[in-house]
Amino acid sequence: MVFIIIAIIVLLLRSTNRGASMSSWLFPHQESPASDTLPKATDATAGAASPLQVPELRSTQDQMMNPNPITEEHRKLDARIFTIKGAKGISETVDFEHAVMAFAWNVFGVERYAVRPTVERSAFDDKKLVRLAGEPPEGETLSELICDLDTRRYALLSFLLRVIYRRMHPTHDVQECLLPPGVSSCYQLIPLRHVKGREDFISVWREVLVMMIRARYDLADGPVMGLLDRDERKERIDSMASEVADALNLKLLDARSFPEEKIKRGLGGIFGIAANSALLLFGQPSEWEADWVSDDPGRLAYPRIRFMWNGQAKWTRPAVEYTCP
Repeated sequence: MVFIIIAIIVLLLRSTNRGASMSSWLFPHQESPASDTLPKATDATAGAASPLQVPELRSTQDQMMNPNPITEEHRKLDARIFTIKGAKGISETVDFEHAVMAFAWNVFGVERYAVRPTVERSAFDDKKLVRLAGEPPEGETLSELICDLDTRRYALLSFLLRVIYRRMHPTHDVQECLLPPGVSSCYQLIPLRHVKGREDFISVWREVLVMMIRARYDLADGPVMGLLDRDERKERIDSMASEVADALNLKLLDARSFPEEKIKRGLGGIFGIAANSALLLFGQPSEWEADWVSDDPGRLAYPRIRFMWNGQAKWTRPAVEYTCP
């Protein structure tokens, strides 16, 4: 009877705060019904992140396979540029060298019936030729090499390749560089490019830049092609080729007596291929350089090309000696 009376009293008190406290004391493992009276979380507060919320912990393997851009410190590149490797890869990228050689041979006139014109040194401005291609390694002036029929073919090849390689490099004058002006000017704005610890960052920047603009210029992996008619660079690069043709007086030198516009159009096509080669080389992880200094006596047809990585040569395409008459 006593237990029945106590049970009735407890049931009556549970509806009050004081009764709830007593009930929790009597039944410590029973959830207090007072929690039913607490305010419920609204939709707005339910979706809000707690100030103490921490990122979800995941295994290292899961993080590598499925990176979360919200919690990861750095984002990784989804793709990398096609990497040029070894002497063979370099030669394929600068395949325009063969086009320059064929162009020089045709202007010189390799056919037995070709009539090679005699020209005087006064037809050339040596200062302008040096500004375009640099000093000839033989110590003679370019006009002397061009006027002499025994060295004219070599002079044409050497001059054109030196001009092209100078203009391919991103450090060349922005207005004359074969790279898009925005690319070379932005590169030249970077101070202390070869300070230790910065080369790697600049390397990634060059690679990403070329990947972002390659579709704009129809730049594909594989054999380097010339410029399409719709390419915005074409007019500018054709103008460069025309300037070089005038400085070299190709119309006067051409043994085929081709129209001047046809000669310039052919040279412009070669400059266009070199422009695409320059972009591919610019986007490589290693910086490239062309070296015309030979360890052996004799003339060079093509320069030595090195890919430099933090001051050391990673890949080298040996220089090619000039063996033609």
